[in-house]
Amino acid sequence: MGYSYSNIRKRCDTRQDSKKGSAGMQKLILLSRIPHKNQKLLLIRNRLKENSYKKQMQEISREKSADRNSCKKTAISRTNRNRKKKSRKRKRGKIMKRRGRWHKILALGLAAVFTVGALAGCGSKSGSSSSKGYRTLDEIKKSGTIRIGVFSDKSPFGYVDDDGNYAGYDVYFAERLGKDLGVKIKYVSTEAASRVEYLQTGKVDVILANFTVTDERAKQVDFAKPYMNVGLGVVSHDSRVITDMSQIKDDDQVIVISGTTAETYLTKNYPNIKQQKFDTYAAAKSAFENGTGVAWANDNTEVIAFAKANPGYTVGIDSLGDPDTIAPAVTKGNSTLLKWINEEIETLGKENFFHKDYEATLTSTYGADYEDTLVIEGGKSSN
Repeated sequence: MGYSYSNIRKRCDTRQDSKKGSAGMQKLILLSRIPHKNQKLLLIRNRLKENSYKKQMQEISREKSADRNSCKKTAISRTNRNRKKKSRKRKRGKIMKRRGRWHKILALGLAAVFTVGALAGCGSKSGSSSSKGYRTLDEIKKSGTIRIGVFSDKSPFGYVDDDGNYAGYDVYFAERLGKDLGVKIKYVSTEAASRVEYLQTGKVDVILANFTVTDERAKQVDFAKPYMNVGLGVVSHDSRVITDMSQIKDDDQVIVISGTTAETYLTKNYPNIKQQKFDTYAAAKSAFENGTGVAWANDNTEVIAFAKANPGYTVGIDSLGDPDTIAPAVTKGNSTLLKWINEEIETLGKENFFHKDYEATLTSTYGADYEDTLVIEGGKSSN
C-alpha cells in the first residue's frame, strides 16, 4: 500500500490504539511520515495538527474549568457547612442561655422552698435542737440515744478499760442515767478544755467528766446538783516534797491541765508561778513523770489517786483554796433535761447510789477512809 491520500485516510479512520490516545493523534503519527513533496498532503497534515492542538487545548481548558468549578463548589459547600455550623451553635447557645435562666429560676425556687421548710421545721420539735444548740428531754427520748461526754484517760473517774469499754465513777453514774431514761448511751470522749465547747456546739447532751462547779463556768453552762466533793491538791516528787506554795522558786514550773480549776486558781492567786500547761491528762502525767515540773496541781482526788498508784510521789498539799463540788452539766437553757437530772439525783440519793458508785469504782484507789468525805448523796453538799 502506497502513501496515497485515500490509503492514508482509510488507515487513519480504521486504526485505533487505546494506548496512544484519540484518532486525531493517530492521524498525526501517520502524516508525519509523509514526504513534504506532496503539498496537498502537507496542508492536510498541518490542519490536522492544528485541529488536534485545538482539541487538546479545549480539553485542557475544559479540565481547568471543571477543576475551577469543582473548587468553587467545594468552597461554597464548605462555606455553607461553616455557616450551618455557626447557625447551629448560635441556636444551641440561645437554647442553653434560655435553659440556664430557667435552671437558675428553678434553683432559686427550690432554695426558697427548702428555706421555708427549714424555717418551718425550726418551730417543730425536731428542729428546736438545731436552733437552740441542744436537744430537749423529749427529743432525746424520741431519738433513743443520749450523748454523754466523759474522760477516756482519767482513771478512776473516766477511762477505757482493757476490754475497750468506758469505766469509772462518772461512767457508773452515766449508765444509770441511760437506764432510767430508757435510752442507749453514746459516749463521747472529751478533754478538760473541751467540756464547755462540746455542750455549746451540741456535740453532747450531758457532761459527766469530773466537772468542777465554778461561777465562771456557770455563765456558760447549766450545772445540775452535785454528786461529789472536790478540792485542789498538789503532788510532788519524793526527792523534793512541796508542802506549801511558797517553796516553789522562780525558776520552778508547776504542771497543770488547760481548762481546769487548778489553772484558773494558780493564775489568779499565784501569778508569779510558772505554769507548764498540757491539753490532756495523759500528757500532763507523762511530763510530770519525766521530771518536767517540780509539782503537779490538779483536783485533789486525782493527785491522791496518782500518788497511790505510782510510788515515788507524795501529795504534800491535799487541800488548796476553797472546797468545790463536781456536778453534771447541760447546755445553757436546756431546762427540761436539767430538771430531769436534778430529780434523778434526788431519787438516787434515797438509795445511797453514789456510795455504791464509790465502792464499785473508787475504793481500790482511795480506800474506805475517803468515802464519806468525797461522796454527796441527793445533791446535798455539806461544804
